[in-house]
Amino acid sequence: METVFFFWLIFVITTGAVAASKDRSVIGWVLLASVFSFLALLLLVVLPSQKPPVIVIIGDAPPKRVAMPKYYGSAHNLGFRLGKMLRRG
Repeated sequence: METVFFFWLIFVITTGAVAASKDRSVIGWVLLASVFSFLALLLLVVLPSQKPPVIVIIGDAPPKRVAMPKYYGSAHNLGFRLGKMLRRG
């Protein structure tokens, strides 16, 4: 009986660690794993990460500096104008 409890505890802890690495709700996944231990871990491994993808630029060129004006207006306008400035490049 102790062996079953030990493996159940390992699955619950592993599910929490995988949930944290995939930027998902650790408490929610640990609670789910405490009921459906192996199935919750299997489902979590299959689900994609919620972290945004990391863009790696490889090359010799130094990073481009963008001069930003002091005032843009609304936050939506800021994103639109900043994107326009970066595309102009």
